Amino acid sequence: FYQPFYNLQSGRLQGFEALARRRGLDGRPQVPAAFFAAAESTGSMRAIDLRILDDALAHLAQWLHTEPRRELILSVNLSWDFVDHPEFVTDVTATLTRHQVPADRLLVDLPTSTFRHLVTTDEDALARLCRLQEREISFCLDGFTADDLDVLPDAASVPVDIIKLHPRQLATDIGPLADLAQAVQDAGLPVVAAGVETSRQLDLVLELGFEWAQGFLLGEPTEADSALAHAASLPL
Repeated sequence: FYQPFYNLQSGRLQGFEALARRRGLDGRPQVPAAFFAAAESTGSMRAIDLRILDDALAHLAQWLHTEPRRELILSVNLSWDFVDHPEFVTDVTATLTRHQVPADRLLVDLPTSTFRHLVTTDEDALARLCRLQEREISFCLDGFTADDLDVLPDAASVPVDIIKLHPRQLATDIGPLADLAQAVQDAGLPVVAAGVETSRQLDLVLELGFEWAQGFLLGEPTEADSALAHAASLPL
């Protein structure tokens, strides 16, 4: 499934985040938290991530061919098992090449927990991220909260291009949210708001100078065939 995110500076559709879903007994898509936990315990997350990346880039290639002027970006969240694997760089670049997608159209989302692990325990994995960034692939630190301000200096000095706040941050008072956004911006990194569900929240992130936003107010996750039916301009 694909959820749109919008550039708050231009007001245009910026791209889509690929979201893995599995269908329940009633046929409706469900967030596969339990499934991913089981996959992590059996060491099969890398295979799942490979399939998600391949499927998502195949759809992006189709969208770029259908509407080349839109210059869409694809955001994909990758697990620790995938990022830590020695073939990480080869996996990503080979998939981009297979679908003939330019590297600068891919945004890799790294969960904050994965990033912490990288900067504290795995210099080799961090070096692999740098090699991909040299090829113009971008990285987003995902799920960032006020509790993660201690890793902000590392994020600003290693391959992180953008910070995506955890949806619960939008539920805080304006003061703490503004302070958090300002800290990220002062570090020289743009800010993405996830979980925008009300007009008030959208007005707030616009006022605070966020770069991008996504959430149910702006578009719910849809299957690939209907992704381009999302509004091309920010639905205000």
